[in-house]
Amino acid sequence: MPDTATADHWYVVDTFHAGVQVPNTLPSPHDSNINKWSKRWTDDEVDDVVPPRRGGAGRIADILGQMHREGREMQIEMGVTKDCKLRYRVVCARYDGPSGSDISTKRVASARAELHVWLEGRVRTILFVELRWINQGAGCWLNVQASPTTLLVGGNAFAAKTGLDPDRERLYLYRYPFLLLGRILRAVDRTFAWSDDAAACIKAGAFKLHNAQLAFYMPFASRAELRRFLRWLDAVFCTPIVTGTWSSRTLGKYLRLNVESWPDARGCPTGVMLRAYRNAARNSDLTTNFYDKAATLKKAGRAALGGPRRDWLLRHLRVDVTLHPPAIGRLFTAAGLAGEPCTVSTWCRALAQLDGKEDRFREWLTHEALERRLRLRAVAGFDIDALQRARDRLSGRPRLMAVWDDWLAGKGGLRQLLHAQVPDGAAVRAEISAVRKAGLDPDLPPPILHRLAMISSLWGFSKAQAREYAEALASEDMRALHRLLRHNQTFIARTRVEFSRAVDAAFHPAPVPTIDAW
Repeated sequence: MPDTATADHWYVVDTFHAGVQVPNTLPSPHDSNINKWSKRWTDDEVDDVVPPRRGGAGRIADILGQMHREGREMQIEMGVTKDCKLRYRVVCARYDGPSGSDISTKRVASARAELHVWLEGRVRTILFVELRWINQGAGCWLNVQASPTTLLVGGNAFAAKTGLDPDRERLYLYRYPFLLLGRILRAVDRTFAWSDDAAACIKAGAFKLHNAQLAFYMPFASRAELRRFLRWLDAVFCTPIVTGTWSSRTLGKYLRLNVESWPDARGCPTGVMLRAYRNAARNSDLTTNFYDKAATLKKAGRAALGGPRRDWLLRHLRVDVTLHPPAIGRLFTAAGLAGEPCTVSTWCRALAQLDGKEDRFREWLTHEALERRLRLRAVAGFDIDALQRARDRLSGRPRLMAVWDDWLAGKGGLRQLLHAQVPDGAAVRAEISAVRKAGLDPDLPPPILHRLAMISSLWGFSKAQAREYAEALASEDMRALHRLLRHNQTFIARTRVEFSRAVDAAFHPAPVPTIDAW
């Protein structure tokens, strides 16, 4: 497998979840014919000795169940070009399947398999397979969740380079997990083949896309800066904010995000994930996950990268963006494909449309992931004096000044307060626009702005200095307090520039090195 490091991609195709309809036949987990089929065909027989048996839902479930019951590790080859084959080891680590009566009596029933796949010389990846019967068994979907890049190159730290032109490569990457699954099923039962409709659907990329994850990287001058940025994200989005009524919320909750962070053994975050929902039922819209990819790789994964790529990874923060159906719909609209079916082929057309027009896809993805939901530029650019500077700049706008103090006191949202005073919607929009031009985000409530100022005020202290500050505050040692605050103000000015620069760089992701898939 050639080892190249050319950077002709700016994002990594990561995990996606998609499904194709398959003929609805019921599984027969205890069918003795399964054992007869497996004993009849030996490894030296060719695939076309007998006409292939088409892969209905029950047949696929039977094969997956057999794989799990036997518990054996299979060796398979996957032809990717005339001159190249990739070799895999595969085991079915888990299988849960319903009975035929469950499928025919329940509205929804499913069979699930977890296939562990090792590309030769690489680390393990997981291929999730689900057969989902709907409407009392009237129809069935085969759903697959996998990372095509990991399956092709043994890891998803970098982009896969297939040698195909971009349009063909996009579709091939999303078809590959289905093609590999078909080869695995044939390794168990050599008479297996996709049904004609399913095969045509997979070939055309007409299978339904449930969600898709892409990844890009933020560059940093050093690993220390990368880890400090993660700590800043954790402090800003995850630290509770105490309001005037002594209730507490986080910035994530204010922005209607579900926020999680993962600390290492020392308590320092290795990742911060923020998920936006589209409604009160918590149906997902878009998920953004910042994390230290080098720290999450196991030892074998780091060793497989080689020195130059490992060094590159240590200075780049990974950002995974998962687009769920609403976000996918907005992408289609941006590409001029509104109303098109949510399939992989439409997805690939949308990426092609936007990629070919002055980096519109890059601009769209970073705006959706970082600006629209997270308000990252507004948060990173905020400093202690921002409120006073904005007020001075806006002092000549009487309608705005009439509600300014009430807004800062948390008596309502800025739009709400302005609408109560000025019924004219155009006038309200003009005031909101003026606030933005003055350097404030009007959608960030004042408790958040006060909390950002508080985080900044203590951000530059070491543990010893924070302890000294607390002691000086308790003893009212004003000389020590002033000295520490002067030191901290210098640090704040420098780090604010650093964080703003890092956020700006995130809107222009670093070119990602590639690894040849064959």
